[in-house]
Amino acid sequence: MRKAFTLIEMVVGIGVFAAVILMGTMMMVSTLRASKKAAAVALVRNEGANALGVMTSFIRYADSITSCASTSLVIKTNNQDTVTFTCIVNSSDYYLASNSARLTSVNVKVGNCGIFTCGTNSVGINFSLSKAGTSTLVETTAASTFETTVVLRNK
Repeated sequence: MRKAFTLIEMVVGIGVFAAVILMGTMMMVSTLRASKKAAAVALVRNEGANALGVMTSFIRYADSITSCASTSLVIKTNNQDTVTFTCIVNSSDYYLASNSARLTSVNVKVGNCGIFTCGTNSVGINFSLSKAGTSTLVETTAASTFETTVVLRNK
């Protein structure tokens, strides 16, 4: 009776084991990349939805549009306060602001600053956000466009 493995049996066994380990590692790397991409997309979407929600709620219940340009919008609220929404460009930092407060964090960057179009009783908002940073890795980049038209209810 033979009690040992031959060299060929050992090589085949090690080869099968290495193939299983390699496939497992590839699946883990793929899962981690997908997770990073999902986190980047979620960040951009959450930031954009938050900024759009703030602007929409203020504009919808505003008394009037005081001033409208492609990069800034000034409205008068129903209690006669003035609210200014702007797209601010500071060297490499592009962000949305309400009065002087940031609506988007340093983690995202506004892609275009021509975001407002105004009608008599309506304001069109259109902007794009991308994840800030200079990474070229596909799994850490994300971008999304946000667009809506808001009609003033108090007009």
